[in-house]
Amino acid sequence: MSLSDLASLGSFVSGFAVLVSLIYLALQVRQAEKNQRAVIHQGRIEQSADRLLRLMEPELLRPFMKGLYGHEPTAEELEFEQFTFAMAAIARETADLYFQNDLGLLDDAALQSQLVPLYASLRSPGGKVFWKLVRGGADPRIRERVDALDASLTLLPPTRLFEAYKAELAKIASAAPS
Repeated sequence: MSLSDLASLGSFVSGFAVLVSLIYLALQVRQAEKNQRAVIHQGRIEQSADRLLRLMEPELLRPFMKGLYGHEPTAEELEFEQFTFAMAAIARETADLYFQNDLGLLDDAALQSQLVPLYASLRSPGGKVFWKLVRGGADPRIRERVDALDASLTLLPPTRLFEAYKAELAKIASAAPS
């Protein structure tokens, strides 16, 4: 093999290495773009959920509702609005989880474990009614998934977790030495 042949081979290998490097760079840029989109999306969701959770505070909710509706809200109206804000925060979290999953940044097992608040909500009468009333405003891709999930879940009998907690607490406290 002549020196010219070796130079041609070296030039070919060098060109191939540059091509591989460019492909790798393109993949890295694509992944960075996905990550950047996810971070921006997550930031918007966090900001929105934070606003909802802060508005649930009675000292902020009362004047907010009074300004919206033009009258002093009743206690029942305040509680209902707090419920809707909490449910809306769960809905926004759900949308973000599906978005992250679609980008391949959240695997299916992690998605399922993070959807527990949604499952619990859709297994309650109030959660089912809330979804029925707001589903029209949801992103069609999210709506389709939540509708399928909603159809697959059955209602659970109402539980009185607080009463169960108090009963267990009383048992433990009564067994404690004085």
